[in-house]
Amino acid sequence: MHKSYYNSFTYQEWLHTARLGVRLFFSLPHEQQWLLGLGYELSVLTNRSGAPAGNPPAILLDELGTFQNPTALPWLALGWRARRITVSLDGQNYFTPTEESLLVGRNYSVRLGIAYRLGRNPDDAKSGAPAQR
Repeated sequence: MHKSYYNSFTYQEWLHTARLGVRLFFSLPHEQQWLLGLGYELSVLTNRSGAPAGNPPAILLDELGTFQNPTALPWLALGWRARRITVSLDGQNYFTPTEESLLVGRNYSVRLGIAYRLGRNPDDAKSGAPAQR
């Protein structure tokens, strides 16, 4: 008969992410735009620490899975902008380092972003002709 042992532990890592990409905007009526974006992500993990709480330790820190690394495929984004509000949905595909990683569930992510522009629209043309003397 096989016995299963369960153990609690604490685990902490800092994830630093830089995302660089391009967004293309397509005009719609009434100050609206569709957006299409793509880009790449670079993620680095630092300050990794963990400690099993049980005796004997059932999970060693070196056996834990790590955060997934982005693949060579770019992230893709689709969105809609109406005046000052932008709503976007983007997806990223990841490479899982191990088949049975303990801390990673899927090999993709989907993010929803909502933004509000504080400044004026830089695409608006200056109204009126320049003053003549």
